[in-house]
Amino acid sequence: MSYAEVYRETIRRARKEHYDVCDVRIKKGEKYCYISGIYEGDPFDYKVNLAIKEFVDEINSKARKWDDHIHYSDLTEVDWTKEEMLKLRKIFIDTSSSSLCIWSGHRLDQLRWAEEERAYKNKIKLLEEQLSGRR
Repeated sequence: MSYAEVYRETIRRARKEHYDVCDVRIKKGEKYCYISGIYEGDPFDYKVNLAIKEFVDEINSKARKWDDHIHYSDLTEVDWTKEEMLKLRKIFIDTSSSSLCIWSGHRLDQLRWAEEERAYKNKIKLLEEQLSGRR
């Protein structure tokens, strides 16, 4: 991944209701970030909800290298931690993004199930160790 040759971010106020690059609703009168530029000779532009932008910027600030950065349109492709997923789900709920609320709820269920499975396996391992110690 390389940098854009031209990159610009502008905070704007929505004149009508529409959806951003993440499929999050931007309500009329709400502020959002308009991002435009040129990447590999091709112009691009998209809109991003400010809460999503802040969330992604925070995650990207922790990235060790450029290739580890995530893009706004990749939110459903990232393997989030439970804490990050909860934060992201709150943004989706606050912005009334129903399809992303459903996705994030399902993803949180998967994380919870994985935690329960790990706890169950650890419990079995502990019981096996206790049983083998009694023999």
